[in-house]
Amino acid sequence: MDVHRFRHADPKRVRSYEVLSATVIEVGDLVYQEVDDIRPASDLTYGSSLANAQGNFAKKFKGVAMTASASGDTIPVSVATRGTFEFICAAAQFEIGDRMADDDNSGGDELEDQQVIAAGENGLGAIAKVVKRYSANTTSVQVELLEPALANLLIPITLVTVLIQNAVDLVTDWVVPFPFKLVRVDAVVNVLTAGVLTMTIDNGSQALDDTITVPDASAVGASVETLMDDATGDDVFEMGDTLSIRSNGTPTAGEISVILWVRPFLSES
Repeated sequence: MDVHRFRHADPKRVRSYEVLSATVIEVGDLVYQEVDDIRPASDLTYGSSLANAQGNFAKKFKGVAMTASASGDTIPVSVATRGTFEFICAAAQFEIGDRMADDDNSGGDELEDQQVIAAGENGLGAIAKVVKRYSANTTSVQVELLEPALANLLIPITLVTVLIQNAVDLVTDWVVPFPFKLVRVDAVVNVLTAGVLTMTIDNGSQALDDTITVPDASAVGASVETLMDDATGDDVFEMGDTLSIRSNGTPTAGEISVILWVRPFLSES
């Protein structure tokens, strides 16, 4: 079986999209929408990093091209928005449910049209999930396309505004009401800070290995965004776990709001 030939598109989820005459699309390409037309992944402006490109692609991702479009053609292209497909990948092992994102080329400046890579712990930029376990390294992987509305769903949890000039728990043993993965923490400055603030997140008695740092003399309205990628998985909270946020108390003045961005554990049909 050749890679890219394993396809099981949901016939109820095939859509027709306009294409520009200069755009070339091959069957099996991962495609995104730009304004009112679709384009292959490699056409997307790459940006500063693979993570940046993957995130931008996921926001515009439409699916897998089921028909081709040669240069000069303007016939709409059929795109499968759901289904199971096989794509090439760098040699790796995968578990069922692992999230996958579009990969980039060897030069690190362009996304690939038909190649995927593990999306990482946070799963930011994910467009698919693995449907078969690979206990040994594989260079092709079977994946199911994620529902775009759910693929990168994050829920904000806004916590109380707190003073930061004391070395105290800003949030103490908040009982988690539903299971989630803590993806990002935003610290928004409400009152000018004097001194560098360092905050630590705890899951029960275990401190996560990522901390949040707000620079000295941060202006009102400044926002610090910190991705959480705990090496031991302590950023995954089960219902009933307790979450605490601790301050080092270095600032002599300041007030902040904290926003937790979480990915809830959802069941997909």
